[in-house]
Amino acid sequence: MLAANSDIFFKRELVKALSRLKGDWDNQEAAGVIQPVLLDYSLPSYIVDVSIMEEVGIIDRRHIYVSLQKRLSPVEAKDYRISFLAQPNAISGALIPYLQLLDIILLLQRRDEPQYRSAITGVKRAIISLTYNEQKLLLQLARKYPAAVRACLGFLWAGINQLTLSSKALQTLNPAILSRYKRSMAGINELPPIYNR
Repeated sequence: MLAANSDIFFKRELVKALSRLKGDWDNQEAAGVIQPVLLDYSLPSYIVDVSIMEEVGIIDRRHIYVSLQKRLSPVEAKDYRISFLAQPNAISGALIPYLQLLDIILLLQRRDEPQYRSAITGVKRAIISLTYNEQKLLLQLARKYPAAVRACLGFLWAGINQLTLSSKALQTLNPAILSRYKRSMAGINELPPIYNR
C-alpha cells in the first residue's frame, strides 16, 4: 500500500511533466488537453515522457500516453488521442524511469517495421547506459509485462552480451512463444547459440 503522501508526489510529478509540455510551444495544447482528463484521477500515474520517446525515435505529436494501474479506454480531445497503459507494477517515483522504458518497448511492439527498427536502436542505447543492477531491476519489473516485452529485452541483452539477463528474460517465455518471437524479432540481435535451436 502506498503512503498517504505519495499522491502529493505523483501530482507534483504530473505537474512537472505538464509544465515541460507547456514549455514547448508545440505541446502547449497537449498539456491543456490532458490536465482536465487527469484532474480527478487520484491513483498514481505518469505520462510516458515525450522527450524519451523522441530520443528513441518515436515521434507521435498527437498521441499522449499515460500509464496507470487501471484499464481505461482511450480519450479523444482537441485532435489528440490519450491512451492509457495499464501498469502491472506498483508505481513509485524511483521506478518511473524504468517503467517508462518498459512502456516504450511495449509501444514499439505496435509500430510499423521501419519505425520499430530505428527506435529499437535508441532503446538499446538506453539499456546500455544502465548499470548492471539497474538492468536487473528492469528485468524484475518486466516479469509483469507481456511476453513481447520480455522477449525484446532478452534479445537486446543477448546483443550486448548480457547473457545472464538475456537467459533469465527468455526463460520466462514458454517454448512456443519464444519460437514465435524469435521469428518476429529476427534481426534485432543475433541470439547466442543456446537460443538458436
